[in-house]
Amino acid sequence: MKRLIATLLIPVVVLSACTEDESSNDMDNNTPPTVPSESTMAPDLDAFDEESSEEGRVAAIGNWGYAALMWGYIQAYFISIW
Repeated sequence: MKRLIATLLIPVVVLSACTEDESSNDMDNNTPPTVPSESTMAPDLDAFDEESSEEGRVAAIGNWGYAALMWGYIQAYFISIW
C-alpha cells in the first residue's frame, strides 16, 4: 500500500514543482533580499519578567505539563512499534 501511494504521489510532486515561467525566479537579478527592520526582530521579553501576573505562571506550568505528557506518549508509541 505504501508503495502504491508513493508511486502515485511522486509524479504529482515532480510535475507540480516544475514551472515554465522563468520570471518568478527572483535570484536571477542579483539583488539582495530586503531585511526586516530591527524592531520586528526583537522578542517581547515581558513574558520572562519574574513579577509577571499569576495567569502567566499558571499557563507556563500547564504548558510544561502538556509537553511532558506528549513526550511520554511519543516515547511509549516508539517503544511499542519496536
